[in-house]
Amino acid sequence: MIEDLGYLRSLGSRVDGIIGFDLLRRQSFLVDYARKRVLFGPPPTHGMHGVPMYANGRSITVPVELDGRLVRMVADTGAPGTLIYADTLADLLANYHLEGRTDALSIGGPVENHTVIVPRLRLGGQDLNREVLLVSAPGASRLSGVSGYLGLASLAAKQVAFSFETDQLFWRK
Repeated sequence: MIEDLGYLRSLGSRVDGIIGFDLLRRQSFLVDYARKRVLFGPPPTHGMHGVPMYANGRSITVPVELDGRLVRMVADTGAPGTLIYADTLADLLANYHLEGRTDALSIGGPVENHTVIVPRLRLGGQDLNREVLLVSAPGASRLSGVSGYLGLASLAAKQVAFSFETDQLFWRK
């Protein structure tokens, strides 16, 4: 598919292409952020942190702890932070702090969102940045049972590995 990716410049980086999950799910792979490479095949996971991952035909989800409650979030290698659907936050938390409103661009056009501070956000025992984007998801585009998107950049990891042999997401700082 050919698409104008100019809207991604609002994230602060140049994107030349996006590799879809339809290709990536064929075998395990490791994203080496330090060397700016993607390596295919069973990843070396010794000494890495890990959590279960759940792959379906459209995405990979991981269990994330949001203020002591587990939610499923899509693991996103391209997002700089965490995006949570507004209805999830309303259902789970009464206790978050609104920081402000921002506008962003998506492939579908402009999107209004809010920056909020949640009480606690963790992946596999590691605390994550508590500042998240809060968005209202159009019903048709929301994945069932998913509370948002976890930008893996928020792990501040040098490497992130997707092991389909063990159904786990690993990362190394």
